[in-house]
Amino acid sequence: MKTIDIGRNAIGISAQRERALRILKEAGYVAKKSAFEEGKYRRYRTYILPTARAVLAELGIRITLSPKFSVFPHFGSDIGAQDLTRRERQFFKENPRCESVVSGSAKRINTILRKLDERYPPLH
Repeated sequence: MKTIDIGRNAIGISAQRERALRILKEAGYVAKKSAFEEGKYRRYRTYILPTARAVLAELGIRITLSPKFSVFPHFGSDIGAQDLTRRERQFFKENPRCESVVSGSAKRINTILRKLDERYPPLH
């Protein structure tokens, strides 16, 4: 677990969370949930995004349902269609059959990755 300081808070970043942040950055800060599955076979795949909403918010990530699927309250989406960002609206326009999107705050993700690279330089 790598630890970085942002503001006055210490944030622990595991290897999985770091990979998730890098995937999200490479995808343009919006991606399908399937982009965060690891493993070769369906039976052995793991989902690398944290499930706790507090941890997701700490990393600057949110999972949003499509406006056409958000009418079902049991899915747990707190975000309505009016709260979609420009990137999310564009994503759902390009992927109309997709039910949800993983999006991130570019400023927050870039800050976390920059501090990780400064404190723990890559080995290659």
